[in-house]
Amino acid sequence: AYSCYGWNALGVAQARQGTLEQAVVSLTEGLRCDPESAVIWSNLAAVYAFGNAGPQASDALQQAIALNASHPVVVHNMRALTGEAHGQQPRFDLYIPLPGRR
Repeated sequence: AYSCYGWNALGVAQARQGTLEQAVVSLTEGLRCDPESAVIWSNLAAVYAFGNAGPQASDALQQAIALNASHPVVVHNMRALTGEAHGQQPRFDLYIPLPGRR
């Protein structure tokens, strides 16, 4: 599972640099080896949202919610995507967990 999170970390770094298409590829690779990762699904949702790909963002976020609806980053990104960001401009979070943590 560690290599899966390597793909996640790479995808997050790429997203932060603005290379969203590459970030989608990396996060998708991460999901290929750990399809049960709510974190990677949530990060993918955020990247799609950054790229104004609303339907894909919604689909990825639904996967994250189905896997772990109480994860803080999943909850935050859900609120940002649905406009429940407490009156503030929605801001999505990207998350890199420590090895061994989900």
